[in-house]
Amino acid sequence: MGWRQLREPFPALRWLDSLGGGYGPLMGAYGLGADNLLSAQVVTADGQLVTANAEKHPDLLWGLRGGGGNFEVVVSLEYRLHPLATVLSGLLLYPLEQARAVLHRLAC
Repeated sequence: MGWRQLREPFPALRWLDSLGGGYGPLMGAYGLGADNLLSAQVVTADGQLVTANAEKHPDLLWGLRGGGGNFEVVVSLEYRLHPLATVLSGLLLYPLEQARAVLHRLAC
């Protein structure tokens, strides 16, 4: 069993998911990626390093979680992690001719 952040297809770019919402396959169970953002360190326009979390600068954290990241320069993020015992992933491709049968099976 491992601990995983929600939605990390490209680890170097995972901050984009949080600041833009963080939609992913686990959002039904654990919420959006932005819902799991606990704190962020940002550099303000005047060059100060500020930590935004529930206790310090909660309004800035609220804005970062839902505003798309157009507030400050984000230098680090802290996330709530969730235990995942089994993760299945893959890509299924079907010929166009089988579309009706495949969609019918998925709908049932």
